Amino acid sequence: MTKYPLIIGGQEVLTEETHYVYDKYTGEVFAEISAAGREEVDRAVDRAVEAFETNPLDAASRYTILMKAADLMEERADEIAAIITAEAGKPTQDARNEILWSTDLVRESAELARQLHGECFGFWGDAWMDTRTCYTRREPVGPVAAIAPFNYPLNLVIHKVAPAIAAGNPVILKPAEVTSVTGLAVCRIFMDAGLPDGYISCLTGSGSVIGPLLTENQKIAFYSFTGSVPVGKSNKAAIGLRRCAMELGSNSATIVCRDYDPAAAAAACADAAFTNAGQVCIHLQRLYVDRAVYDEFLEKLIREAEAITVGDPRDPGTRIGPMIAEKEAARVENWVREAVEQGAVIQCGGKTMIIDAGEEGSEKAIASSLRKLDIDSFDYAVGTHDHSDHVGSLDNIIEEYAVGKVLLSEYPSSGGSYGFAAIKKAAQIKDIPVEEVKAGYEFYLGEAKLTVLSPKEKSENVNDTSVVIKVQYKDISFIFMADAEKESENIIIES
Repeated sequence: MTKYPLIIGGQEVLTEETHYVYDKYTGEVFAEISAAGREEVDRAVDRAVEAFETNPLDAASRYTILMKAADLMEERADEIAAIITAEAGKPTQDARNEILWSTDLVRESAELARQLHGECFGFWGDAWMDTRTCYTRREPVGPVAAIAPFNYPLNLVIHKVAPAIAAGNPVILKPAEVTSVTGLAVCRIFMDAGLPDGYISCLTGSGSVIGPLLTENQKIAFYSFTGSVPVGKSNKAAIGLRRCAMELGSNSATIVCRDYDPAAAAAACADAAFTNAGQVCIHLQRLYVDRAVYDEFLEKLIREAEAITVGDPRDPGTRIGPMIAEKEAARVENWVREAVEQGAVIQCGGKTMIIDAGEEGSEKAIASSLRKLDIDSFDYAVGTHDHSDHVGSLDNIIEEYAVGKVLLSEYPSSGGSYGFAAIKKAAQIKDIPVEEVKAGYEFYLGEAKLTVLSPKEKSENVNDTSVVIKVQYKDISFIFMADAEKESENIIIES
C-alpha cells in the first residue's frame, strides 16, 4: 500500500495524520493519504499568493504547460484509469472515456489561454464621453480554491484546474476524500509539465476540516465548488463578496412523448439513469412518459435494465460498478422502501433497479434507482398541470420553463451516443444510407481513426443490424458496437 503526501505549492509534504482510501469493489485499503489541517492549508494559500505576485505566467507559458499536461495525461492513461476504477468503482472503459474527455478539455484550455482578450469601444452617443475610447483586458484574479466531488474524479478536477491555469491563476485543489489519489495524479501531471512552484497544491483529507479553512481564508480570490446544496450554501455564506462558481446538483427530468420511438427512448433512458451507478447529478432522475406509449416503453425499459451487467469494474463486461460507499447504497435502498410504502411497484431488480411510482410516490428514488410516472400531456410533465396540447416548439419550452438546459431527443451523454455518430459519419463520407455501411471502411473523426469491422469478427453476440467500430486515437484504442436500428445503443466490446 502506498502512502501519498500532500502537494503544497508543487512540493510533497507528508503529515502524521492520515486517512485511508478504499477500493470500492473489494473493500480493501487502496491507499493511505496525508491529511491537511490549518497549517497545511495556510501554507498552500501563501505559496499561491507568492507565486501569483512574483512569478506571473504569460499566455505562451500557460499554453505550453497545458499542452504538455495533456500529452502526459495520455501517456499515463493506463495508470490513471486503474486509479479511477479502484477508488471510484468506475468500470475501466468509463474511466478511459473520462481520460479522453479530460485530455480534450486540457487542450481546449490551452487554446483559450492564447485567446483571452478584452474589448475596445467608443462612448458614442454619450454627450460627455463621445470623444473617448475605452479598452478592457482580462487579468488573472488570483489564487483559486477548487473543491471537487467524487463521481468524476478526473474530469471535474480538470474542469476546475485547467481553465484556472489557462487564465494565469494558481490553484489549491481539494479533491473528494474518497477519490484523493486521482487529484494527486492530476497535480503531478501539471508539475511534470512545467507549472512553476506555488501554482498547484493538492490538499487531501476531510472535506469538513479543509473546506471551512479554505472558505475563511481571505487571500483566496475565487472558489469553484461542485457538491451538495447545503454545503454550497455554507460555502457561499463564508465566501461573502468574493467571486465563486458553484454547481450544486440537479433533479433532472426526462419526458418521453408519444411521437418518439419507445425502444430508442428506453435504451437512452436506461443509460442515462444507471451510468456510473446513477451517481451523476445531471443525468436522468425523474421520468415522465406519455400514457399512449407508457406500457410499451415500460416493457422495453425493463428489458434494458435487466440486460445491464453489474459487478467488478475491472471486468470488461461490467457496465455498472459499485456505488461510492455502502452508506450511499443504503440511502438509496431506504428511498426505494419509502417509495414502495407510498404505492410504488418494483418492476425489476431485487432492490433498486427500476421503480414504477404512482403520482404521490417518492421523488427521492435516484442514484441506482429510477422513478417513472405516466402522464396525459407534455405540459403536465413540466409542471403547468393544465393538460393542454403539446407545447410543440423547443423555443417555447426554453422561454416558458425555468430550467438550466433543455435537450431535444438527447440527454447529457457519458459517451453512449458516440457509436451511432460514428456510423452516421461513415455513411456521410461514403454518401450512402446508414444501413449500407460495410466492413473495411476507414475514416477520421478529428485525430481519431475509425475502422468499420465485421460484427462477427469480434463478437458472436451481436444483431444483424449492428456495426462494429474500432477507434484508434494515438496510443489508445477500443472497439465498440452500435446498432444501426437503435441509435442510442453503444456496447464496448473490448479495450
